[in-house]
Amino acid sequence: MGVPSGNWKDIYFRMKNLLLIAFSALVVFLPCCKSVAWYPMDAPSAELMNDKVIGKWRVEEDTDKNNYFEVARSQRDYMYDVTYWNMGGANPVYKTNLFFSKINNFLFLNVTCWKDERADSIYAQEAGYCFEKILKVDPEFTKMTMVTATDTSLAGLNSSLEVFNRVAKNLNVKSFYGDTVHFYKLK
Repeated sequence: MGVPSGNWKDIYFRMKNLLLIAFSALVVFLPCCKSVAWYPMDAPSAELMNDKVIGKWRVEEDTDKNNYFEVARSQRDYMYDVTYWNMGGANPVYKTNLFFSKINNFLFLNVTCWKDERADSIYAQEAGYCFEKILKVDPEFTKMTMVTATDTSLAGLNSSLEVFNRVAKNLNVKSFYGDTVHFYKLK
């Protein structure tokens, strides 16, 4: 691995941005890293679209209260695009997409995970999916409490049906999930 080309200020800026991207991804998606499944729980569907999720969301546990997630309708059918803005909400550092699934009365987010992000291009390769179980949402859809499925065996499953069944089997098993995260919508 060689030394990046450019002057030291460019190198410093790139490294600083990479660290910020890595930190942002760690804060929100670290629990997903070891539990990425190759397949989503099911396919995106029109029945589970809920545009109340569109808007800007903050994480109560984030130490910088100006950082936020921006959710918008995707050009992909029945999906939403998500951008994480850090540095006080001024720097878009992580982009992904998501869609809803449902098991019994629980909604889940299927969040696309990415790998091979490179500082010199927008290239990223899809790595799979992580799953966020929505524990609670208020009627106005302005506050959500979620928990990440952190079961490492999800990576070894061979179809969406297997993923769906594994999550359904462990729907209320606490050890299947990681830390709880609280989101609130900006007005």
